[in-house]
Amino acid sequence: KAVQAASPEGKLKALKEEATECSKAFDEAKTAAEELKSAFDNYDSLVKKLNECTQGTQEWKDALIDVNNAVLDLMANYPDLAQYVTRDEKTGQLKVSQTGIDSVRDSADAAVINTQAATVDANANVKNQEIDMQAESIAKNNHYLPTWLEDKLYNDPQSLGSYDDIRQMIADNYDPTYEENPLDKDSKEFQQWLNEQMIELKNIDGMDELIAAIQANTLAQETGNQAIADNILANDEKVQNSKYA
Repeated sequence: KAVQAASPEGKLKALKEEATECSKAFDEAKTAAEELKSAFDNYDSLVKKLNECTQGTQEWKDALIDVNNAVLDLMANYPDLAQYVTRDEKTGQLKVSQTGIDSVRDSADAAVINTQAATVDANANVKNQEIDMQAESIAKNNHYLPTWLEDKLYNDPQSLGSYDDIRQMIADNYDPTYEENPLDKDSKEFQQWLNEQMIELKNIDGMDELIAAIQANTLAQETGNQAIADNILANDEKVQNSKYA
């Protein structure tokens, strides 16, 4: 079992399980935040109804019971809220301070953001492992690869994110002192040589698929991180009002 877990396939399985757990936690946090919002919306509605009643009437008494029951339910479901609850000595009304409401909602929002971030990271880890395995397969199944490419496939496949990046990588690492017939990097001959290198590279089985996978993973991470940043901005007035918003 230890050997299996240490294998690329075993590692991928473990990462997928972790991603599933993170996604589950994210869904639970979102549901909890939505339920909390509904509970406070209901409380606000009941308080509004109470305030519209004439104090001392049966309608007012019934509305007061509804408000107090709502507060008791909130305290039962969200124990941290108890410290923010007070009782009006004249009317007997239980009241939740805005500070308390904000505190509990901030905690729920933070849980959503934290579990969302963990899910984005976990999904990226799965994709990174799949890309590593994909790259290793290319290295093993294609003989006589350039040494630099073999090294990248085994050790840094993420750097092979596009053919343009790879072309620039080849150009930057070209060292004429090691060439039998050195080329001037500013010459047309050098550009032609680069074109030939790229043609050979694109003919390698699996390279198109590898680059597509890397690009898709990069886009997914960027989209996920932007969503997290948007959620943080939406829940932080200080950030919203800053020059960075």
